[in-house]
Order: sequence, then structure tokens, then C-alpha cells
Amino acid sequence: MATDFFIISSIRYDPELLDLPENTELSASPDTRSEFYMLRYHRDRMVVAAKAFEWPTAEASISGESGLNKLDSALREHVLEEYSEVQRRSPIRIRIDLSIRGELSFTSAPTPAVPFACFFPPPLLSPSLDSHLLLSTLSSFDPISIPSTWNIHLSPDPLTPSLYTTHKTSLRDQYTSARHTFSNSSSNPIPATTEVLVCNTAGEIMEGTLSTPYFYRNGSWVTPGEEAGGCRGVSRRWALERMGVRERTIRVGEIEEGEMVWLSNGIRGWGWGRVEFLPWQRREGGGMKISG
Repeated sequence: MATDFFIISSIRYDPELLDLPENTELSASPDTRSEFYMLRYHRDRMVVAAKAFEWPTAEASISGESGLNKLDSALREHVLEEYSEVQRRSPIRIRIDLSIRGELSFTSAPTPAVPFACFFPPPLLSPSLDSHLLLSTLSSFDPISIPSTWNIHLSPDPLTPSLYTTHKTSLRDQYTSARHTFSNSSSNPIPATTEVLVCNTAGEIMEGTLSTPYFYRNGSWVTPGEEAGGCRGVSRRWALERMGVRERTIRVGEIEEGEMVWLSNGIRGWGWGRVEFLPWQRREGGGMKISG
């Protein structure tokens, strides 16, 4: 097995998170507010990945409360070194790299602000109830701040599930290629608010290239199960544990053009998306045309 890669996780730094008790629960200490979004879940996913890749030194380096505090301290040091006091008042996206030797490194850049409601929404409502109604039920949020809308496409090229799809690593060429399918050119990548869903060789949706998708089926929200081979994202874990979302096999052929889908990730939180097919993907009667 190759070892010249990193286990990675992308985390949001945002001073707005200091006011959210749900985020405090997931900080390095449940009694300490944190600017890092779902920090504990990010650490947990990296520990699981290190174990799966049989990297014992890396696993030990961030395990337990001492490992979590080590990660928290390293992130804070990075933010303090790389950003001024003024810059630290705004959100920052940070990619965490963990090497086989247990070394941590970071790359980061400013990232857009998102409404409070995107971070820890309540149990998801039916897609027939728009996001204005969702937010009007939340007295703690400004009802005019709606989650951003994504455009959603489906990649025509299936992926073979492996440890590199189940766990997030720096080897992401297959996800980059899926996104390039929907760009005008390699020098003009598609926007970050455009998502591309990928499926496995059995025709089952695995995940999005940037996020976890949630589909409305039989009166409840579901997300692709782990057996499909997709990444076990941090926001996905929150949805399964706290938001009433269930796992279910989602086949490519059952997805409808125009279908409303929730998406989530560890940088932007939650938002709505709408499925859009390319002309050659449409089949008579609706749904996506499946090749072969």
C-alpha cells in the first residue's frame, strides 16, 4: 500500500462558532468555546483513517484527549502565525494533513461567511417546505438568512470503492476529474457551490466531490450507506446522530431532475441543492439515463 500521501480533513475556523453551544460540545474541551467547526469529529475521522491504513504512529499522535488538544493547539498556532488580528475576525478554511509519521501540517485561505442556520440545523424538513419556512421556525436565527443553494450534477464515470474513497486523503484525482467533466476548461474550474455526485460501479450514489448528499425518501431524509464506499464525513456523522437522518442505498436511476437535495460538509455546513442533468443524461419519462 502506498504511503506517500496524507490523511486529510478540511475544517472551518469562524469566530461566529463561539456562540453556538453545539460546536462547544465538539471542541477540545466541552466546557470551552471554539472557533473550529466540529473539531472533535474531524479528529475522530482522522484517527479512524489512520487505523484503517495501518499507520500506528499517526493514529497514536492524535488519539485520546491529549491528541485532540495537540491538534487544537497546532491549529491555533497556525491561525496566529498566518493571519493578522483583523483577518482572524473572518472565516478561514484550513486543510489538515496528517503524515504516516504523525506529523501535522496545514494549508489555509479565507472562506466566505455563511448564515448561523447552516452550521447546526434542526431535523430536516420536507423539500416542499422551503428554507424560508425552515428558518422562520428558529427564533434564534435571522429568518431572512437562508442557506445557500447548490447546483448538483451527476458524474457519468463510476468509481471503484476503496480505502481512498472511504477515507479522505490527499489522493483526490478521481474527484477532481469528476468535477472537470462539468467545467468549461481546466483553467476555469466549476464554482464551489456546484456539486458533482459520484456513484460506484454498482450504480449506487457514494457521495459528492465536496459534500454529503441527503435525499428525501418515503417521508424521511436518507444518505448513502457506508457500504456504497463514500467518505464518512463529519457533518454526515452529525446528521446521523442528531438530525434523524438514516442510511439507505440510493441508485442513480431513481434520482430525478429538479429534485431538491440537502448537502453538507465540514466547511460550509448545510445548504439546499437542485439536481440538474446534462442533455445526454435525460431519459424519456424522467430520471437519469444509465449507460450500458
